Amino acid sequence: MSYNYTDANSCSAIANRTVNVNLCTGIETELKSSVVSIYPNPANDVIHIAIDPPLINHTTIELYNVTGKLVLTEKMMNENTSIKINFLTKGNYTIKVISDTQQTVGHIIKN
Repeated sequence: MSYNYTDANSCSAIANRTVNVNLCTGIETELKSSVVSIYPNPANDVIHIAIDPPLINHTTIELYNVTGKLVLTEKMMNENTSIKINFLTKGNYTIKVISDTQQTVGHIIKN
């Protein structure tokens, strides 16, 4: 990119900048968290969520569509929970795993 600037006193300058853009592709199969694991990703009918046992109490799962609408809420009852997503339309979703001490946010794809 090149910038040209002239001020009110007719003093001008030119600056050049290089911008590098890296394309990101692919889907991570698990959230990069030491306490939360969500799989498979992409998913068809069911997602599985595993959390460290100390976080089970008061842990809630929230799933949001691309417009930010909450489409699913479920409480974790044990350290491994399966959630049916067969009723969802195909697309990208944001998933939040919320406990008393932390919140983990990730993304899943529904096939």
